[in-house]
Amino acid sequence: METAKQVREAETDMYVATEEAKIPDAVIEESAELEKPEESRMIADDFGDVMDSIHPKDEIRLKWAELVSDARRHRIRDCVVLGGAVAPNRAGVYAITKLNDFRTFIKADEFFLPGTFSANIETVSEEVRQERQLQMIQKMLGAHMRVIITNAASVYADGEKTYSVAASRVMAADVMKNYYFFGRRSQRHMPKVGDTVKARILLVSESSVRVEACGIESRVPYALLTGRRHLSSRNVLEYFSKDQAVWMSVVNMEVNKENRTVDWRLSHRAVEDEIYKPELSESMIGRRFLGEIVGINDEYYTAYCLAENLPCSIPIRRCMNESRLNYGDQVALEVYGLGDRFLKCNCRKI
Repeated sequence: METAKQVREAETDMYVATEEAKIPDAVIEESAELEKPEESRMIADDFGDVMDSIHPKDEIRLKWAELVSDARRHRIRDCVVLGGAVAPNRAGVYAITKLNDFRTFIKADEFFLPGTFSANIETVSEEVRQERQLQMIQKMLGAHMRVIITNAASVYADGEKTYSVAASRVMAADVMKNYYFFGRRSQRHMPKVGDTVKARILLVSESSVRVEACGIESRVPYALLTGRRHLSSRNVLEYFSKDQAVWMSVVNMEVNKENRTVDWRLSHRAVEDEIYKPELSESMIGRRFLGEIVGINDEYYTAYCLAENLPCSIPIRRCMNESRLNYGDQVALEVYGLGDRFLKCNCRKI
């Protein structure tokens, strides 16, 4: 648990990292009400009532004041990707989120971090680029990410007050990268190989998930997410959801301070292997366990035995089923030998 001194030092280092990012001041626009419309009365009915309450209009004012304060201080905010759209006249693509319940827009060039797209989308036509950006935002719906507020405007029109908020994910990532890798105080916080970091899952592809940690986006193949079950694009979010952070071990890392790039490999499976350290014993031979098929090739099945937290190698000829097994099938395992950190088993589909 962090001490009060460590918390103060972290806050100071974050302030320094934000200053180093040279983020421009947020644009704050708040127009005065020229002609106040007649409002309906609020009947309190407070006779002997000790219950506290806050009127929704007052709540909105408080939330707006907090948002404006965060904008002026360049404070990093958490949000969830709720939508995406193309601006009128195809002026650009933007993502939609909410901050303090206020609808917030993030332009594409302030939303996507370097390396998000596998191909250079700057070489394609504007129409194709916008279509790809919109598709990527759609894949990232429900993802949690950090932003910095760049614009906050409240305007009276026709007796009603309207709000407009814009934010930048790119700026927030720059601050985080200064904090962890490139700032003058980053040595205190820079992850090292073997450390664990909290990653946010952004999107799911055919063979991997894309995650963000410490302001860096990277790809994590399913094989490095877990060895305890078979993952695919259809079921990965059942085990690793977008609304929960995933602890990842830093397997390798190269930091280029000149180009401000970080190339690293993250693995949740390495965290699992560190936690579950099974011991092989001759007494396991002859035992029977429940397993799930997590790997298939021409000669072997691989199952995972939850009871012993061990993978199991099963020659196909030792499987007592006429038809081939599939990923996710549950099987009864019978141990006949020991390998190097795995069991040798016969099996039969349950």
